[in-house]
This record gives sequence, structure tokens and C-alpha cells, in this order.
Amino acid sequence: MSGSSAIVPGDACLFLDFDGTLVDFAAGPKSVIVTPDLVPMLRDLSNRLDGALAMITGRALDDIDQMLWPLQLPTAALHGTMRRDGSGKVTIVGNPSVEDFKVASRRLCQQFQRWVARHPGVCVEDKGLALALHFRNAQPRWTPEPDDLKILASLLTPDLELLSGDLVLEVRLRGGNKRTAVEAFLAEPPFTDRMPIYIGDDVADVPAMETVERRGGMTIAIGARIDARWCMPDPAALRLWLAALARRNDPS
Repeated sequence: MSGSSAIVPGDACLFLDFDGTLVDFAAGPKSVIVTPDLVPMLRDLSNRLDGALAMITGRALDDIDQMLWPLQLPTAALHGTMRRDGSGKVTIVGNPSVEDFKVASRRLCQQFQRWVARHPGVCVEDKGLALALHFRNAQPRWTPEPDDLKILASLLTPDLELLSGDLVLEVRLRGGNKRTAVEAFLAEPPFTDRMPIYIGDDVADVPAMETVERRGGMTIAIGARIDARWCMPDPAALRLWLAALARRNDPS
């Protein structure tokens, strides 16, 4: 995407996935390395866009805030289940029963732990309102079989759904997703009447990308897991591009 910053208008707004997009995948969610330049660059880029920069992530809100401290950007967390808008107001999408989720997640966690015990390197991440099974580091390499997925499906209540990502399975509350999060941001300041740009790397990003493209926006895929109009090879290339964009005196 050499020279592509020239096509970004001054009235753009930017939506960024985190893992696999801004930062490289690591052995586990807590092992991700946030490069020293990332937070200052995002701060400068947000200022350049008058605050119209949002994180769209599967991480919990507290988790992404810790990763990007001291920044507290507009954020759709847990794939859109929880959203902090441009004014700082945090809402949980829909009317989920947190207590019901806790009951269901205990059963799901028991099943996840069986796989953890059988397959070294597999780990469970409790996100509060979501539960993820990471098998990137399974030794030997392992992925859940169709029968495993049937077992999980039998444990889901109507309020829960199963998401498949890059070497991760996640159970979350139904309701908001990355697409609905982007739509909500675009309906309110500081994102209103700006050209949207969405950057992601995984299948969970595709519905949001489709929405952005329908609205005449720009989509960028990181890596080779999904397709978009533009692509970059890895998070390092994206960070260089964003840094150049943040430094421009006139991004139009």
C-alpha cells in the first residue's frame, strides 16, 4: 500500500481492530507486545481526526484500556457487546442477563477445561461477558473437531452465540457485533458525516467492512485471512502507514 495515505481524506474516521491488526499475535492474550510508539501514534492520529478514531475489538474494555494506557479511546469491546462512545459513556448492547451468562459460562468453562487438560498449550480466557478458548499454541497442533463444536452448541442458551476466529473459539452474548458497533459510531459525533475506514484481519471484521464499503468507505485487510479492497502484510506495515498518516500536516 505504498503511498496510500494520499487517498485518505481529511474528514475520515478510523475504526481499528487490535489483535492481529495493530499488534502481532502472541502466545496468549496477555503476552501481546504493545510497541513503544503505538500509544503516542494513536493519540496523535486521534487528534488529527478530531477524535474520530475507535477501537473495534474482541478484548474486554478494561483489557484494551490497560493495553493502550493512558488512552481511553471510543471503543467497541467484546465484539460489540460493550461500547464506549465518543463522550465516554459506556453501554452494554441489548438487555443481556449477566447472571444468566455466568451460569452458562460455568458449564462452558468446564468443557473448555477438559480440552485444556487434554491438549497442552490450549488456554481459556474469561472476559467477563465472553469466554474464549485459545488453541494457537496447542502442542501438538489441535483444533476442535465438528463433534466438539456440537458439544459446545448443546451447551449454548438462546442468548449466547459461538464465534470462530483465528485459532480461537469464543462464546458471547447475542446482540451487538462489530457491524452494529460501527453503525452506532457513524450515527453520532465525532464520527458523523465522515468517510469511514475500517482495518481488520479476521472473519469477525468482515460484516463491519461490508457496512463501511456500502457507505463509500475504505477497508484494509491485514494479512491473508480475509480480503478487502486494500491489504497490508502485517501489523508492522500498518503501524508505519498510520504513523505516516498521523504526521501529515494535511491528511486530505
